[in-house]
Amino acid sequence: MFSSTELSQGYHAEFEEQAQREFAGLPLSSLIAGLKYLEQFDVRHKLSEVSAKICIINGLEDTICPPEGIQLMKKSLPTLNDDDIHLIPGCGHHPLLTKKEACLKWANSFLSR
Repeated sequence: MFSSTELSQGYHAEFEEQAQREFAGLPLSSLIAGLKYLEQFDVRHKLSEVSAKICIINGLEDTICPPEGIQLMKKSLPTLNDDDIHLIPGCGHHPLLTKKEACLKWANSFLSR
C-alpha cells in the first residue's frame, strides 16, 4: 500500500491512526461488504461510457492499483489526455495522504480548465 520511502516517513502509522478515528464505531461487516463489492463487480467495460473529463493521480509504487492499469484506462476513456495523468515516483496507493501538495496543485489546475 505504501512505498518503502513512505513507510520510512511514518505514513503507515499515520494512516492507521486516521482509519481508526474515521471508522471507529462502524461495524466491521460494512467494511467487509464494501470490499466484497469491489471484488465482485468489474465495471471496466463501462469506462467507454464516461463522458466527463478525467484526471488520474497514481503512485508509481501502487500495488493495489498499479500504474500499468492506466494503459487500459487510456484505451477505454475517450476523454483521458496524457496531460491529465500524473505518476508519482516513490509513492504508493495514497498520494492524497503522502503527496498532498502535488495532488492539490494538479487537481486545482485540472478543475480550473
